[in-house]
Amino acid sequence: HTNTLGRLHALWTLEGIGALDYSTALTCLNDSNVKVCAAAIRLCEPFLVPTMRGAVLPGLLKRVEDPRLEVQIQLAFSLSNVAAHETEDALATILRRNAGNELIRDAAISGLRGRELEFLERFSISGSDGLGPLDSTALALAHGIMKEGRASRIQRVLQFVSSQSLASS
Repeated sequence: HTNTLGRLHALWTLEGIGALDYSTALTCLNDSNVKVCAAAIRLCEPFLVPTMRGAVLPGLLKRVEDPRLEVQIQLAFSLSNVAAHETEDALATILRRNAGNELIRDAAISGLRGRELEFLERFSISGSDGLGPLDSTALALAHGIMKEGRASRIQRVLQFVSSQSLASS
């Protein structure tokens, strides 16, 4: 269909009546219209269950290179809910590429619930490849860890921040 609004309506209608299959959603990831592509990313979420993840995740991960802001934001929302090294690598790439963008930062962190510390430790390594100990993403992750109220995790984040501060001195 050549009408963007028509394609969007068709996708959401298929989803609404339970008739959207993963191959249709994956095909729409390649749509030239940013709204259709972002909607397709969102509509792939139900197919990210472990039994179907292998068929859907590679298509989503290819979109990480798409520079369009709406695509990056939706990828951050959608991928952050999947606890897998591939998705966390993709999230780190998106965060680094869009450093300082609060929408993307918040989208990425929104799905990490309970995994903030591990993400922080894995990707905030001092040096050019890390997120950096003082950037807004690292601070937001630390805030989420503190809100958990679990002493052992709070101690780990404090030790981590201390080690990052010493490494950058």
